[in-house]
Amino acid sequence: TEKEKEIARLRAAEVFMRKENGDASCTVCGYKYKMATGAGMTAPPSTPFDLLGDSWTCPQCKSPKAFFTPDTIEIAGFEDNQSYGFGTNTWTESQKSNAIF
Repeated sequence: TEKEKEIARLRAAEVFMRKENGDASCTVCGYKYKMATGAGMTAPPSTPFDLLGDSWTCPQCKSPKAFFTPDTIEIAGFEDNQSYGFGTNTWTESQKSNAIF
């Protein structure tokens, strides 16, 4: 029925937005790059993973940057709604809770 089709369409649209947090994990050895601490001389603290040079390699296993997967956080609310409002729709659930309480 039309109602079932609409329900299926809405369920398919229930996609929460995911956002990179600046950290990443090596898929070869499991090393975790943390933006807050960086990676010694090759990456100063507060450097997001995506801003590291393409020649950057894993400090543990020397795998290239391409072998890393970025860590992400889930943004509360549907992806379709993230552009509405005053910019708070892209906040995480904890950021929204802190603003409310």
